[in-house]
Amino acid sequence: MIPTSEGERRLRAAVRVLMSRGVWSVIAAQLGLILLWRRVLSDDTTAASIELFVLAIALAGFLYITAGVSQALAASRDLVGLRAGLRAGTTCYGPFLWMIAKLVLLGGMLLNIAILATGGTGGASAATEFSQKMPGFIPLVQGLLGFVFVYWLPIVFVRRDFALFKTLGAALVTAWQRLAHAGYLAILTLTPALIALIAGDTMPLFAVLLINLVGGAMEWVAYAYCVGHLQDQIPG
Repeated sequence: MIPTSEGERRLRAAVRVLMSRGVWSVIAAQLGLILLWRRVLSDDTTAASIELFVLAIALAGFLYITAGVSQALAASRDLVGLRAGLRAGTTCYGPFLWMIAKLVLLGGMLLNIAILATGGTGGASAATEFSQKMPGFIPLVQGLLGFVFVYWLPIVFVRRDFALFKTLGAALVTAWQRLAHAGYLAILTLTPALIALIAGDTMPLFAVLLINLVGGAMEWVAYAYCVGHLQDQIPG
């Protein structure tokens, strides 16, 4: 049954996410990456060089399952299991990875421009300089990116169009057309980031994992909601 109201669409999105094992597998993988990253930062140089290789492999796997579950959610209105997500990943991982690579390059260019504009040196140390200048605002930046992604990625996967600028442009148009519903998506994507921003760097590991667990689920609900809206626009 196709949702006929905003309330029904929001409820259906929440139920899909909370009952989809594939989504919880992605969130579990995200928590694993956080633990691995913290371990890499806390180790000495020799140990970190080995663990960075493991981290790179884990990140590639995380992107694979993320792409697969995103595609599986966009391809139907059903619940998504881990097996369905892994199968869907085989059809979209390559184009998705290439699109993300282009996005990272674009983000790196914009970051260098921002650093240079604030009196930094730019170059390869741009990310380090940014984290030193604005350490407390990194969670907020992550939340803002999540807000952008919930408009953008549904278009990518529902249309199966991995053209970076074309889909980003379509996402901006969609965001403008559905401005009245932006508050709902902002609550889902920005609330965890604001909590992390208020708490600062003193949060214990348990609190960090809990915020990422709840925040990850909320972001997936936002994604499923936007996917449902796009699916409703498909004729037939």
